[in-house]
Amino acid sequence: MDIVEEYRSYLVMRGRKPRGLCEFVRSASRLLQYAAENNLDYRYLTNKRADEYREVLCFAKTDQNANRYKASTVNAILSHLKDFYAFLIAKGESLHNPFFGIERMREGFKTPKNILTRDQMKSLLKGFTSCD
Repeated sequence: MDIVEEYRSYLVMRGRKPRGLCEFVRSASRLLQYAAENNLDYRYLTNKRADEYREVLCFAKTDQNANRYKASTVNAILSHLKDFYAFLIAKGESLHNPFFGIERMREGFKTPKNILTRDQMKSLLKGFTSCD
């Protein structure tokens, strides 16, 4: 059984729901692919290499040259990889977690989707009567 399948089994035993489980496994698989493509042994990944991987995620582009991942997605992937390395440490495959202490991405302020337009606000305020 390869390490990804062992990790999947570990997540199932911990009670991960199917969708969440898929995201954790996908994040681990992509890291392993990145490590293989760059001749890195994932078991001995350094903090510096983990930080470089974060940068790869930050600057990944789609075919239309748009950012592939939002900051919140990069943060989720980093969280998944932190969990993956906790699994590797428990299994005795790695001695430390290179994603522990990696700086998270800053997420922008999100405007509520149900906010009123200026005209709608004026109309609403006109409906109130003064209580002087």
